[in-house]
Order: sequence, then C-alpha cells, then structure tokens
Amino acid sequence: MDGNGLLGSLDSKPYRFTHLLQTEGENQKEEIVRGGTTWRKKISTMPFSI
Repeated sequence: MDGNGLLGSLDSKPYRFTHLLQTEGENQKEEIVRGGTTWRKKISTMPFSI
C-alpha cells in the first residue's frame, strides 16, 4: 500500500485544519477557543524498520 491512500497524499504537502469551539446563545454563536493542527508525513530517523 506504499504511496496510496492518506500516506501517499501526505507526500505532496502538509494538511492544515482549524478547530473551533463555540457556544450557541439566543441570537448569536460566541467563539470560546480556536486552534489548529498541521499533519505531515513523519521522516524516519532509523535507516531500517524493525
């Protein structure tokens, strides 16, 4: 499965996601916190897999 699926798509570029937590009031939604994550392929530090 090398190079297919999600791991294959991470070779080309990192993926960035924004996460939002908010409350819902009577007339509007109030933002509590916003955060982000970046997913990228891990570079192996070992020359051989065990």
